[in-house]
Amino acid sequence: MQLKDQVVSLDLSKRLKELGYKQEGLWWWQVCKPSTKEWQVSTIKTGIVAPTCAELGITLPEYYKTIRKDGMWGCYDDNGDGYVETISKTEVNSRASMLIYLLENKLMEL
Repeated sequence: MQLKDQVVSLDLSKRLKELGYKQEGLWWWQVCKPSTKEWQVSTIKTGIVAPTCAELGITLPEYYKTIRKDGMWGCYDDNGDGYVETISKTEVNSRASMLIYLLENKLMEL
């Protein structure tokens, strides 16, 4: 598995930052070629934090679960308060999408 599949995508990381996600973590998205605006994941703490699946697992309420089905990942509410599911090719992006949904809809605070 590549590192880019173990951290939140750049676009979702940008949205999490806009929503107030703490800019602390092991991995960071940073511009590696300013002329092309190409980004890469690094441990240098500049740019935008790139949360891992584990970091998001700690941030989400404990009753949010992830499952893999038909090559895709889903994150869903296992609490019984209603059903919302986010689906992505990677578990980390599915979790990030759920966190974004919860924050945008004011269903949780950071």
